[in-house]
Amino acid sequence: LRLTAGAPVPIPAPAGIQAEPPPEGHWNMNYAALAMHRRRNWLATVCGHSRYLRRGLSCNNGNLFGRYITFGQLEILPQSDELKCFRHDGWDWNRWPGITAPVKPLKLLSEEVRNLDENSGFEEMLLSTEAFAGGINLNHRNGIFGMILHGHPKYEKNFRARKSWFFLDNLIVCLGSGIYSEDTQNPVHTTLFQTPLAENDNGPFSAPDLCGYNFNAARIDSCGTPSTWISDSVGNSYYLPTGEFSITFGEQVSPAQHDGSYTAGRFACAWLDHGIAPEHGDYAYAVLPQCKDETPEFVAAMKGDTPPYVILRRDDNAHIVRYPGDNLTGYVMFRSGSVDVPGPVVAVDTPCLVMAQTIGRTLKLSVGNPDLRLYEGDDKDQYDADGNQVEVSLYSRLWAANSSRPAPLRLRLLRRWELRAGNGCHLVESNDHETILEFICHDGLTFQAELTR
Repeated sequence: LRLTAGAPVPIPAPAGIQAEPPPEGHWNMNYAALAMHRRRNWLATVCGHSRYLRRGLSCNNGNLFGRYITFGQLEILPQSDELKCFRHDGWDWNRWPGITAPVKPLKLLSEEVRNLDENSGFEEMLLSTEAFAGGINLNHRNGIFGMILHGHPKYEKNFRARKSWFFLDNLIVCLGSGIYSEDTQNPVHTTLFQTPLAENDNGPFSAPDLCGYNFNAARIDSCGTPSTWISDSVGNSYYLPTGEFSITFGEQVSPAQHDGSYTAGRFACAWLDHGIAPEHGDYAYAVLPQCKDETPEFVAAMKGDTPPYVILRRDDNAHIVRYPGDNLTGYVMFRSGSVDVPGPVVAVDTPCLVMAQTIGRTLKLSVGNPDLRLYEGDDKDQYDADGNQVEVSLYSRLWAANSSRPAPLRLRLLRRWELRAGNGCHLVESNDHETILEFICHDGLTFQAELTR
C-alpha cells in the first residue's frame, strides 16, 4: 500500500535489530496443483491442473493467450525483481518455462471465450480428464510433484504427457515421458527458459552462456553435446544429459494479454524439440537456480562427469530419482504396481507419490495420493454422445463443493520394518521378506511414517 506519491523510501532498521534469515523449505498447495521450493533468496514454483482444477482463467479482456500457463510451468523467482523471468512486452505465450505443449502461431493461441451457462460469465476454465496432479514433501525440506497432462479437445487434439519435478536441496530434476500429439501441423516443445535480455550501453545484448562461451546467432537448433550446461540471462543454469536443445535470442513481437495489440521485447528462449506428432517423446534435465549463490565446490560437482542424482526410471508408469547425498529416493507412480528399481519401496497398489529416506536403520516415508477424489467415475455431461470431452463451466459442477473422499493406499516395503510413528497409517503385515503399510489418503495431503529395523 503506497500512501504517498513518488518512489518508496527504505525505512532503516532500528539499531541492534537484524533481519531474520530467509525461510527455506518445501510446501504443497494441492487444491491449487502448486508446489513451492525455497532456498536462500530464491523461490521455485511449479503448477499444473487436473479434472478438478482448471488450467487457467481467461476472459474477454484478460489472459487471452494464457492457454499453457498450467502445463507444468516452473517459475524461478529471485530476490531481485530485475532478475524475474516474466516480462509482458514481447513474451512468447508458447514458452512458459517448464511447460510441454504444441507450439503454434501466436494468433492461434487467442482464447475463444464463451458464456456457457447461467452460472458463469464470459470466461474460459478448461478441465483435464486426468486426476493425477499434485505434490508431497519430506519434513517440509524437499519435495516432488507430478502430473498427467491431457490437453482439451477445444485446442489440443489428444495431447498428452507425463511430467515430474524432484526438488532436492538447491537442485530441481525435471522429467517427462509419454509425450504424444496428433497435431500434424505444430511441433511439441518443452521449454527450458524464456528470460529477458538487457541492452548494454554499447548496443549488443547479453546472451546466455553455453559451456563457458557466449554465442551471438539469432537461432541455433540441435546444439550442445552430451552433458551440456547452459545458463539463462538471469543466473539460472540447466544441465542437459543428452545435450541437444534449440535456442533463440533477440527481439520478439507478441500480442498483449488483454487486447491482442502487438508488443515487443528482447528475450532468450531455449527448448527441447520433440518434433511434430510425437508418439513416445521424453526428456530429462536439471535446473540449478541462481547458481552464482552456490559454493564453487557444489557447482564443480554439479558440472562434473557425475551429477549428484540418479534417474532410476522414466516411463509411462513411473518417474523415480535417487539423491545419494541424502539417501533419498522420490517415486512418482503414475500407475499402481511394482517399482522395479533398487530401494526400500517394492510396490504400490494406487497411483501415488512417495519419498523414502534411509538413515542408518531408520526409514522415513512421505506418501500422498494427488487425486483429490471430489467425485468418482466420469462427469457425464462433460462428454458428448461420441464420448468426446466438451467445454463446461466450473461454476456449474456440483462436485466442486464436495469434500475429498478418503481412500486407502498400500505400500509394500522390502524386508521387515517396525512402525515407530506415523500419521494416517497403520502396519498391515511385517515379516522377514516384506512390510505392508496402509495409509488413508485424502485432500492430496502428505502423510508421513518413520520405521526402524
